[in-house]
Amino acid sequence: MKPGFLIILLLALLFSPLINAQNVGLFHSWKDYRMNQVEETSELEIKRVNPFNIKVKTTNKVLKKALKKTLPALLLNDTLYVNLRLVNELSGGNGPLGTVFTRLEERDNNFVFRVAAGKEQIEGAAFMFGLVGAAIASASYSGSFDYYLFYPERSKCQKIDSDLLIELLKSNPKLHGAYILEKKPNKKSTIIEYIERYLNQDIRE
Repeated sequence: MKPGFLIILLLALLFSPLINAQNVGLFHSWKDYRMNQVEETSELEIKRVNPFNIKVKTTNKVLKKALKKTLPALLLNDTLYVNLRLVNELSGGNGPLGTVFTRLEERDNNFVFRVAAGKEQIEGAAFMFGLVGAAIASASYSGSFDYYLFYPERSKCQKIDSDLLIELLKSNPKLHGAYILEKKPNKKSTIIEYIERYLNQDIRE
């Protein structure tokens, strides 16, 4: 673990900014999300952990229980967040869900999320500070990250490599054709560029 890393973690925990969360939409299952059956609440305290993750707290006993057992996703300011336990490969999906949520991007019924740290860095933080530490580690090493495809119904995720990216891009022939012609399609920066173009195609393409 790099020098100063523990200090960064502790400072991030102490000074995480609160988010105005007067009305948050809760999804108690992925079926609820698909059917747009959302429960609204104003009883959550939400802090920004890093650009991709939020930490959720509540004094409501019913909601507190739901956070740990039945709440896979929530909607905050029109942005969808999934419980980090469900997409954290290192956790294996075992135990309580926890209270850290990570942002999901949806495109063509595909859910994509971003992990901004190397596996060994997340493992070290998770070992010492749990999922919160893993989330903060992502912010501390933002120079290196990967995109993953999330399968909600199976609570599984898969790193987006060149082969998977080709499948995703088939819904956009222009992007698909451009990527096929790239000289170095397996280069990490090229993969990230096309994933981001895929996610923002309404704006850029």
